Amino acid sequence: MKNIYAFLTCFIVVCSTSWLHAQLTTAASGDATALANTIVGAGITVSNATINCPGGASGTFGNGNTTNIGLNTGVLMASGLISTAIGPNNNGAAGTAFGAAGDADLTALSGFPTFDACGLEFDFEAVANQISISYVFGSEEYLEWVNSQYNDVFGFLVSGPNPAGGSYTNENIAVIPVNVPVTINSINPGSNPAFYVDNPGGATIQYDGFTTVLTATLNIVPCATYHFKLAISDAGDGILDSGVFLEEASFESSLDCNDFTLTLESDGTGSIDAEDLVATDLSLCNFSFSVSQSDFVCSDEGENTVTVTADDGNGTVLTCEATVTVVVPPDILSIDVGATCRTVYYGYGPAECTTITANVSGGHSPYTYEWSTGETTQSITVCPSSTTDYYVTATDVNGCVEVSSAVHVIAVDVHCGYNEDKVLLCHIPPGNPADANTICVAATSVPAHLDHGDFLGSCSEGADPCAAGGEFQQNIAVHDFAKDLIEPVIWPNPGYDNIELMLPKELFGQKVTAQIRSLNGEVLVIEEIQQGHNSIRFSDLDRLNSGMYLIRLSSGEGYSWSQKWLKLQ
Repeated sequence: MKNIYAFLTCFIVVCSTSWLHAQLTTAASGDATALANTIVGAGITVSNATINCPGGASGTFGNGNTTNIGLNTGVLMASGLISTAIGPNNNGAAGTAFGAAGDADLTALSGFPTFDACGLEFDFEAVANQISISYVFGSEEYLEWVNSQYNDVFGFLVSGPNPAGGSYTNENIAVIPVNVPVTINSINPGSNPAFYVDNPGGATIQYDGFTTVLTATLNIVPCATYHFKLAISDAGDGILDSGVFLEEASFESSLDCNDFTLTLESDGTGSIDAEDLVATDLSLCNFSFSVSQSDFVCSDEGENTVTVTADDGNGTVLTCEATVTVVVPPDILSIDVGATCRTVYYGYGPAECTTITANVSGGHSPYTYEWSTGETTQSITVCPSSTTDYYVTATDVNGCVEVSSAVHVIAVDVHCGYNEDKVLLCHIPPGNPADANTICVAATSVPAHLDHGDFLGSCSEGADPCAAGGEFQQNIAVHDFAKDLIEPVIWPNPGYDNIELMLPKELFGQKVTAQIRSLNGEVLVIEEIQQGHNSIRFSDLDRLNSGMYLIRLSSGEGYSWSQKWLKLQ
């Protein structure tokens, strides 16, 4: 049936039509060394070239820039006459049946018996650690015989040392990115169409379809000897030609850089060698290396682009760009801010303020400081009139950054009296503590009361609001404070893996939903605060990355509230 189709097509169309305007040119050649040298580019030398092709099935092409093939000059190998590739596309079944043998390697790639094979083989050495070659595969099998046994095929088969260990044996590098051999059945409008160019009625190329310009690559051991076999054949039968265009000077060697992850040392610094960024050892070629940046500090955190240069001292200089991702481990710096829960007494001057000092260790001094108040000194004195969290960000000379634990300063309002010019304190009668009572006294008498055991604030607040809860307040002192809240409170903020959300009085007794969301609205954590509770604790938040989040509250009675929360690492 396929033979009848080819005959009728050729009978209807005058196959010898000549075109007067510029077209693709071809020149048949069986000179293996000349053809190999035509495709060889920078950094590669070839030897021991041989060819096994029927007459007229191999040679060179030119004038490709006047066509839509995408390549200008180079070598053309075909399963028929290379001259068949010259356009226009005026014959749907062009081809030459040589009656020649196929190729066992290509049969294995195609999955069908092969015929009229044409192969060019040679040995090569490359100066760098990667080779590449650019090509286009075209065929008359398109589109009538797609997904049939007429799966014409070609291969670029490499044998030699594998830099990852072992050896390549006929490793086919003529594959598309999904690692599938390039054939009629693997590239067409229905399979990997992004790599296919349909050409019916095309003015410049006879083949009914062809691939886009593809590039085959392989990592190798520099200056080692490899064997390269480039071959094409018909599959299923010996009619209807296919051809592979190999771009002139595109078989070249280049330096291939790796992406590299560098974790800094405990002092916040790290370094790389240029050799670390190259996939294989270039010592066989006697290269020396340099890199545009070898030392990194915390301020380089994230991706950095560096240039690697390899020079053999004989005029061969290779460069490539590598991505070095710098990872800063946590806790390079540490900050001691002293007690992380403190009490001040608003309304009694000698106890209204507290001083917080950041003692930084690790990294490299001098350090700079930025407090949540905006101050930039090592110590700050704060006199809040309401309970407030304070934290500091410390940065060393290498750009290493650490954020301290929050210092929770509980402000107890001790104003009392008609003019609020007196001080509230808890009087404990000597020898009779059970009769303790809250009294309002002049500020001048406060020291005497404190000397015999009284304490500032009301008796219900206790002598030390921080004492029962330690550094993380979640008990009576904080809850008593929460009873007078106007809005919810997130404690601590910034925080680490555990935080507490305290509700205002108006939400007591309601069923409240609490969510932790990303800034783009994605719900990451959800909890319900049941009736009878006035707070909820979010635990085990270590799965959240450091950064800013949104905490949102809502109730069935229409209440809604949201506030940003900073998650520390």
